[in-house]
Amino acid sequence: MAVSTRVETAIAVAEEMVARHGPIRTIGVARSQPSPQDPTSGWADSVAAGVLAAERRAPLLLTPTDSLHPAAAAWIDRQPMIDVAYVHGGDAAVSELAATTARAAAGGRSCDAPLPSTCRFAGSGREDTAARIAEVVLAEQPGSRVLLARGDAFADAITGGAYAAAAGVPILLTTV
Repeated sequence: MAVSTRVETAIAVAEEMVARHGPIRTIGVARSQPSPQDPTSGWADSVAAGVLAAERRAPLLLTPTDSLHPAAAAWIDRQPMIDVAYVHGGDAAVSELAATTARAAAGGRSCDAPLPSTCRFAGSGREDTAARIAEVVLAEQPGSRVLLARGDAFADAITGGAYAAAAGVPILLTTV
């Protein structure tokens, strides 16, 4: 996949998922870039969302905080079966405008328990957001284990992500 931005990479991966698995019904949306104040904020919600996305065969699209990226919006519009969009992170990660646009483009359906009805997984910070995602995974897979990873350094979370997705094990982010 030769693409130049992380948004384009996410779309290329989503295209590959459609090619391999057929039409999709669910997508995830997460922040594409870190905030200027916190360079680690651009990846945390995506890593935590990975296991839920894998479990549901839901491509994880990336978008700037303020509005849904036009390329992501166009990709969603080309997928006629999508009817729900999970938003990963609070308003500081994915603004309400971006979240509302993504949900509307994806059909606007609300989520059923154990998911939040707004389909937004958000907490007071990355650790709490990861815990909310983990709650859903664990509710659907009782007795599952969890992986712990630092929330301020991506290396262990990224390397554990592939195992987490394959095993259906959520990642909890921690502070040191």
